Amino acid sequence: MQKNVASQKALFFAFDSTTNLPKSGDSANITAYVQIDYGTVTALTDTSATELDATNAKGYYIFDLTTGETNGHTLLFTAKSSTANIVVVGSPATVYTVPANFPLESIDSNGRTDIIKIAGTTQTARDL
Repeated sequence: MQKNVASQKALFFAFDSTTNLPKSGDSANITAYVQIDYGTVTALTDTSATELDATNAKGYYIFDLTTGETNGHTLLFTAKSSTANIVVVGSPATVYTVPANFPLESIDSNGRTDIIKIAGTTQTARDL
């Protein structure tokens, strides 16, 4: 997950603690939380879980995250259901973030980093 970036998602798994089977159709009853860098546990802004697929991904729900909800090095995702005997866990529960543009970094097969810009200015080989 990228640090301090909106439009990312947190994944949760819900199951019935009596039968140990995945719980489908519980999206309206799930509330999710985030703890950023071991601080206070806070409810996510998104209050409506989306079930991935009641047939092919039973028990899996996602929540949309705001920029602030990803603004930390360590994010702990927890959740609870108001339905009796339903346990909801983050999948994964703990997420370690990477810098926002980390996926855009270019490293060649020899382990060399391709530097395109320095301080926002596009560079060429002769500039370096």
